[in-house]
Amino acid sequence: MLMDTSGIPLSLNACSIQLQPLGKCCEEPFIQKIVLWAESKAELVELQKKCYLEQHQLKLQLMREKHKEKIRLMKKESDVKIELWNMGVPDSWLKGLQFITPRLIYF
Repeated sequence: MLMDTSGIPLSLNACSIQLQPLGKCCEEPFIQKIVLWAESKAELVELQKKCYLEQHQLKLQLMREKHKEKIRLMKKESDVKIELWNMGVPDSWLKGLQFITPRLIYF
C-alpha cells in the first residue's frame, strides 16, 4: 500500500498534497500538507484540479491577518509551490477553479 510521508495510507483514489510556501513572509504556513481522497480516480483528479485556488485563497486570508504588511508578496503565484503526488496533475489545470469538498485531512 502506498503511504505518504506521514505514514497515512494512500489508496489508488487518494493523494497527498504538500504546500511549500516560499519567502520570508511564509515562515509559519497554516497548512503544511493535505490528503485528498475520492470515490473514484476520476473524481480524485477533479478534486486535485480544484484544490490549488482554494488553498491559495485561504492562505492569503490567513496571512493577511498575521502579516498585513507582507501580504502583497503572497499574491505572486510563484510564492506558493504545490506538489501533487501519485497523479501528476499539472499546475496549469488548477488555476481559476473553485473547490468545495469535505474530503480533506489537515495535519
